Amino acid sequence: MAEPENIVLLLLREIRGDVADVRGEVGDMRQQMATKNDIADVRSDVKSIAADVASGLMTVEKRLSDRINHLNRAVLDITPQLSAMVC
Repeated sequence: MAEPENIVLLLLREIRGDVADVRGEVGDMRQQMATKNDIADVRSDVKSIAADVASGLMTVEKRLSDRINHLNRAVLDITPQLSAMVC
């Protein structure tokens, strides 16, 4: 008659299998995670894009200001002519 299995040994074998599964999952996650270099590259790209956006906004602001000034001068130039026509 065979000797019954020790319950402690059975549990240890199950735990060993579970630990191996967890290690495999951790390894898979590490492969998917970004590295410090990846994060540094993204930060650099974001800073560059932010600088480009800021530059673009300054250009748009300047152009808009120029157009508003031009429109203001045109209105001031035409106002005396309109006043003369109404009178």
